[in-house]
Amino acid sequence: MKQNGFNLLNNLIKKKKHNALDKRIISAINWFGESFNSHIALRENYKSIHQTKRIGSGRAKNYGLSEPQRLVYCITALEGLFSFSNFDDYKEIGKRISKILGQDITVEYKRLYKIRCSIVHRGLSYVDKRDLNSIFHLTKVAIITLIKRKGRLGINNEPDLRNWLK
Repeated sequence: MKQNGFNLLNNLIKKKKHNALDKRIISAINWFGESFNSHIALRENYKSIHQTKRIGSGRAKNYGLSEPQRLVYCITALEGLFSFSNFDDYKEIGKRISKILGQDITVEYKRLYKIRCSIVHRGLSYVDKRDLNSIFHLTKVAIITLIKRKGRLGINNEPDLRNWLK
């Protein structure tokens, strides 16, 4: 557990006073966590332990998020972490993510961001599982890498992060 950064995360959450960078990280974690609120399904039709008659209509209802919503939430997490103004575009955010990860992900981020735009602006209602897994992985790795490296890189606050990502 210690190797996975849980101690670092625990220390971040336990702080009595959070600076702007801490709030960014916590917000990104929350958006990422929200993207997993999808597999909560309840059956309306079940047999009671005490009765033999069927209850409900027999249809399953998913009370969670759709795949497109999940992808949008992950992009929102990355934007919240790596965007510093309303004018930052996906290219700039992709470069910043690449810098923190130490590998070029700009083409992949652009592809995923275009899917996000199709969802938000054109009502796309389907997301391929591979794309969903890709955005989950990218978001997770970006958040964890920032948390693990920020001390070593001398990133203690939001201006430090902004300057380091230039």
